Order: sequence, then structure tokens, then C-alpha cells
Amino acid sequence: MPDDTNYRGAQDRARIYVREDHEVRYWTEAVGVSEANGAAHGPQK
Repeated sequence: MPDDTNYRGAQDRARIYVREDHEVRYWTEAVGVSEANGAAHGPQK
């Protein structure tokens, strides 16, 4: 399910929606990892 742009609460900010290319691109650059390296570690629980 894509982000609901009308809701910008804490729960939405606490997650990265990996099916949105712009979010993956932003966060991989922000934390200094490649997309392949970040995907290798899988989702954090």
C-alpha cells in the first residue's frame, strides 16, 4: 500500500516504504549504503 500523503504522523515517519523508489534512494544515500547492501540485510523488526 503506498503512503497516504494526507497522514504524516509518527508511525508513517518511522518506516521506509521500500516499494517507493524515491524513499529507497533517499535513505540509501542518507545512511551511506548501496541499495543492494541495504536489501541484503532485510527488514528490521
